[in-house]
Amino acid sequence: FLESNLCDRILASPILLKEQNFLVPLKDGGDTLIQGSVDCVFGDDEGLYVVDFKTTRYNTEDEFIKAYRRQTEIYAEAIEEILGIRVKGQYIYSLHLGKSIEVK
Repeated sequence: FLESNLCDRILASPILLKEQNFLVPLKDGGDTLIQGSVDCVFGDDEGLYVVDFKTTRYNTEDEFIKAYRRQTEIYAEAIEEILGIRVKGQYIYSLHLGKSIEVK
C-alpha cells in the first residue's frame, strides 16, 4: 500500500480522517440509524474520497465490488451528511490483491 498511487494521493490531501465513526439516519430508511467507522476519508473542499481497506481473499475486483458496494455507498452518504462536503469517489483497497479498486 505504501508504494501505491492511492497512498500518495492520501498523503498529499489537505483533508485526512482515519477511522471516522458515524451514526446517521439511513436515507429513505425512516427511523433506521446506521452506525459504522470509515477506514479513511481524504480530499479537499472540492470533494472527498472514501477508502475501505479489506483483508478478504477474493480474487477479482468484481467480487470485491459485488460484496462491498453498498457498504461504501453508506460510508459516502454518512460522510456527506456529517461534513457537508460531496464524496466524489469510493475505493476498496484489497490487501490480498495489493491494489485499489474504484467503486463506480
